[in-house]
Amino acid sequence: MRVPLDVKFRNMKPSLRLESHIQARVTHLDKLDGNLISCRTVVEKMHGDGDIYMVKVELLIPPRHQLVVVKNSDKNGIRHDPAKVVIDEAFDVLELKLKKLCSKLRQEVKVHAPKNALATVESLKRDHGFLRNEEGDLVYFHRNSVKGPMSFFDLRVGMQVDFAQGQGTLGPQARFVSPSNALCLR
Repeated sequence: MRVPLDVKFRNMKPSLRLESHIQARVTHLDKLDGNLISCRTVVEKMHGDGDIYMVKVELLIPPRHQLVVVKNSDKNGIRHDPAKVVIDEAFDVLELKLKKLCSKLRQEVKVHAPKNALATVESLKRDHGFLRNEEGDLVYFHRNSVKGPMSFFDLRVGMQVDFAQGQGTLGPQARFVSPSNALCLR
């Protein structure tokens, strides 16, 4: 983490025990991503009867992502947890959010099979190519649109592929290209 941890205690005395616990939780989060910019944590003892705590954690991740979690120990006036329990609950939720964001940023989201059509690779250039769809139209695709077990460089002219067609700035464009059992038609 590039920026040090910022921990604030409100309406209570600062606790080295809680601060070191928060530091351990942030270190764990940093191991998941390794790219954290900063983490601000506020532990506040609420006014009233008993030990009611509010914990707010703000995590900054490049590029310009902010995750915020707020947890209270007072859930409908029933439960009053120690501050450490509320901190753990907040960081557990934050960890789930961070994992989801990291997965999205690494494009590890589930890719569904295209529902469109089959096409044949018509030509290949350095970083793009053209498909011939079932209607006989040429469809442009960029190497970044190739998904699945093969890369752009594994494609061959005449290979049959599945694709999802969209509209690009200059005409039809494949948004998703995936080899279809790697059949060669030529």
